[in-house]
Amino acid sequence: MPKNEVANRRGGPRVTLVAEAKVTDLKTESTFKCRISELASKGCYLDVLNPLPDGSEVNVVITRDKGIFESRGRIVYNNPGMGLGVVFVDTPPEQQRVLDKWVAEMGSQG
Repeated sequence: MPKNEVANRRGGPRVTLVAEAKVTDLKTESTFKCRISELASKGCYLDVLNPLPDGSEVNVVITRDKGIFESRGRIVYNNPGMGLGVVFVDTPPEQQRVLDKWVAEMGSQG
């Protein structure tokens, strides 16, 4: 698949960004810490060993030196033993601006 088709399917380009994340499963209210390795304006990839089922609703808080981003999300794919793909859902506009700024900053560095 051409690179621009992948970017369009994912809602834009993904950038490499290693940052801390706190994830809460909204069904069980269990919380765990992990890290993200990729970020896009519509989602992220979480590095976790014990994945949640596809479709799980979560709250994601990403912390990095330039602030905090928080949004609800949904697990859209699993790589068992490696990580989870998350699409952000109903992201508040002010949080979307934070995310878009991070993606633009990291994209200009790559």
